[in-house]
Amino acid sequence: MSGQRDIRLLLVDVDGIRVTQDDVLTEAAKAAARVLNHAGIIFTITRGRPPRGMSMLVEPLALQRAVAGFDGGVFVNPDLSVIDSHKIDPATTKQS
Repeated sequence: MSGQRDIRLLLVDVDGIRVTQDDVLTEAAKAAARVLNHAGIIFTITRGRPPRGMSMLVEPLALQRAVAGFDGGVFVNPDLSVIDSHKIDPATTKQS
């Protein structure tokens, strides 16, 4: 084993993406996503909130793979159609 590993996927929390004070995606962030895409590295995003709050990032970042919302509780396609969803049993939330 050479010790070198291929990077195949980069998953970034939306809060870690470079945006301006007005929540506008920077050109540097868009360029970085293009570089990763051209290098064959899958780039996608996650967030602790609903996926629809990330919809404005799909096109500028040219996302082509699953996006994770609710800290991985739901996975959606770039068009926001649900791939998989994991819900907590309501009885679990009532335990003290």
